[in-house]
Amino acid sequence: MISIVVCHRSPHFLEQFKQSLAETIGLDYELIVIDNSQNAYGICQAYNLGGAKAQYDIICFAHEDILFHTPNWGQNLLQHFQDPQVGAVGVAGSKIFSSKWFTFGGKHGFGKINILQHTVEGKAVHLEKIDPGAKAGAVVSLDGVFIACRKTIFTATPFDEQNLRHFHCYDMDFSLRVSQQHVVLVAYDILLEHISCANYNERFAQEFDHHFMPKWAPQLPLYTEDFDVKMLPKAEWYLFQTYSRTPMMQGKIGRLLRESLKLFSAYPQLGLAIKIWALILFFEPFERLKKQLQPRNHA
Repeated sequence: MISIVVCHRSPHFLEQFKQSLAETIGLDYELIVIDNSQNAYGICQAYNLGGAKAQYDIICFAHEDILFHTPNWGQNLLQHFQDPQVGAVGVAGSKIFSSKWFTFGGKHGFGKINILQHTVEGKAVHLEKIDPGAKAGAVVSLDGVFIACRKTIFTATPFDEQNLRHFHCYDMDFSLRVSQQHVVLVAYDILLEHISCANYNERFAQEFDHHFMPKWAPQLPLYTEDFDVKMLPKAEWYLFQTYSRTPMMQGKIGRLLRESLKLFSAYPQLGLAIKIWALILFFEPFERLKKQLQPRNHA
């Protein structure tokens, strides 16, 4: 049996969620809905309130804007927890959390993900980065769209409502803390559809820069036991480039240049790549301006 905790803000999404949950979970469950329609709580506080009410040994913290596509997915979830070393399970995560960023996908294979994700246009795209033949892959951080854990672990490692008081970074913080003591997995045999899009906006940037990173920076990078440490410079470089392209970093050229110098001091072997990237970054605004000033052909 599973306890499901939802931080509720949208009646429309909640009704869809309830119906999808009842039709697919395949076992007994309880649904704990924390009404946050008036924005009374940050998500950490809401999840802690819900988790404290949970009766069952496995708690699933889920967004209400998801639909389940795997029949009897609850049975699959419990199978992952048959291994006593497993502490948390999600559907998207990263094998490495670098000194700056993370990824749930990418050509280098640092991310693990199996989800139908809606784009800004409303189209559902199947994002799949899995290990062929496996039912799950080990990670150090999870995306908060779906995080399941043992109740004993939640009790010992509640969400950090003291530092993270809004709706960002709670998932990274929680899963990183769990991964210090337990195995954290991305399940490949649970497919869900996420209707909303990730929003790395200015509020995310504030939470990330002023609350998450001061807490975690001294311990980063963190990675799974099977991660090839010889790949660390390449991983740091790839993830830094990904970080630099997020909406919250747009236009912050000075900061990105300073961060690239820090990366170079830590990994001198990346010198040439960083110099080329810095030149591109420096001249990019001028190229955009030049295009804006070019006369348009109205013929």
